[in-house]
Amino acid sequence: MKNKLLYFGLLVVTLYLAILYDSPMLLGFSLMEVLLPVVSGILMLWTAAHMKAQIYLPIGVAEKEQPVNAGVRIENKSRIPVSRLETKIKIQNRFYQPEKEVIFQGMADGRGTTRLTTAITSSQCGPVALWVEQAKVWDLFHLFGKKIRTDGKEELSVLPEYYAALIEIAPQIREQLIDSEQTGALGALLKYAVEKLIDGKRTLPEIVELLCNKLEKEGLSFLSEGYTSCGYAVPRRQEIYACFNRYRRP
Repeated sequence: MKNKLLYFGLLVVTLYLAILYDSPMLLGFSLMEVLLPVVSGILMLWTAAHMKAQIYLPIGVAEKEQPVNAGVRIENKSRIPVSRLETKIKIQNRFYQPEKEVIFQGMADGRGTTRLTTAITSSQCGPVALWVEQAKVWDLFHLFGKKIRTDGKEELSVLPEYYAALIEIAPQIREQLIDSEQTGALGALLKYAVEKLIDGKRTLPEIVELLCNKLEKEGLSFLSEGYTSCGYAVPRRQEIYACFNRYRRP
């Protein structure tokens, strides 16, 4: 709005002086002040039609409190660079947290891809969804803006610190367990998930579902390579979720 007010103020002053002094040169300047933003706006519309914004997420699995370099990737297929763009992304842990909003501002090269990133962390385990809420570009004079196409969502699976998780289980979880055999089984399940299931593609609910299915079909034998498991008791589904979520580093 401020840029538009300045532009129209300058245009009015130039026209006033051109009429007051009957100056062809000032009248020519006024004509240029009208035509240049129009041409810039048309080029901006054409460029915006050839641009796309996507979430940039280089990894699919992270630990709690681990900084992850994430953001937005802007693809510009036109030859015209963009001097100003603004994107808004939303971040949400689907289990526990409300949506967070991150705004990026920058420029985009012509015929290329631009990445705008920042470090994000999650204090809770669970599937963290990221998506582009809005992406907008402006013309050369920053007078007119146009939204560009956004594409898809990405998901980050946030898990406990993998190896420390095998050593200590939070007291809140212990209070809910029936016996110590369940504590041992939870540690073994976490170890199995880290070694066999976490591949950067599966989400936390998918991993827990796979573990529960194997427990129902095979019992605890799959945790001991086919041998009969002694000293373990089958934990409940909610206890497996709690083990992933409530664990705190020792």
